[in-house]
Amino acid sequence: VVDGVRVKVDATLENGIKGVLEASAPDLLPLTGLPGTLELKASFENLDVRGTARGQIQGYRVNAPLEYADGILNTGNATLEGLLSAGRPVTTSVSGQVYPALNLNGNARIGGDFPAQASFKVGGEFSAPTASASGALETEKIALGSNWRVKTGRIPFSASLENNTIALQLKGTRISGSAVATF
Repeated sequence: VVDGVRVKVDATLENGIKGVLEASAPDLLPLTGLPGTLELKASFENLDVRGTARGQIQGYRVNAPLEYADGILNTGNATLEGLLSAGRPVTTSVSGQVYPALNLNGNARIGGDFPAQASFKVGGEFSAPTASASGALETEKIALGSNWRVKTGRIPFSASLENNTIALQLKGTRISGSAVATF
């Protein structure tokens, strides 16, 4: 047990190193500052590792196939599922390079009263990631209280994150505009 993470390794040294790695973090809070659990099961041969990480992070279910080879960590069709505020379901899938730099592509779908779908890219260094997304809000009406509705039609959008600045553009026929925020 290291910092609350249980690690089990079974390995053989015949013709290189081969084996199985299992790790379990029953409480992510002390490690990451986020509530959750995570399990990793992987097989390895020398420095090539293939496995899957599964668990829950801040109430979201995570399932991430992983592969580490030649100093590069990749994921293929990793999923994140859960509920946003107001109980709106979100499903995300992502593939690509996780380490040493980010180079990820994915899709997200948000359900509920204000559904949306988007494709996104995340790149750059962990310390200064960049991201872009494009998609559409799929609703035909927005409720503004119990008696008011605004007919919107489909609203295409694009968004980006770079250098601590988020930019958003709405490109609908009835609702359009842009916003920029720096943090």
